[in-house]
Amino acid sequence: MKVYHGSTLVVQYPLAGVGRDNLDFGKGFYVTDIYNQAKRWASVMMLRRPDSSAMVNVYELDVARLSSVNY
Repeated sequence: MKVYHGSTLVVQYPLAGVGRDNLDFGKGFYVTDIYNQAKRWASVMMLRRPDSSAMVNVYELDVARLSSVNY
């Protein structure tokens, strides 16, 4: 499954345990399967950092491996 992450950086190796605690779903690396949503978020982030560029990072998520994770 293709997923997207909007940012002002190229994120080659995402880290799930990094970030702010006070986000909607807590600390983590947020992705969406909706390209335009990631693009909009990248644009918002670019406005906060005027010397940056909007980037949409694209990843292939192995959904079958997710079902074997124990919580």
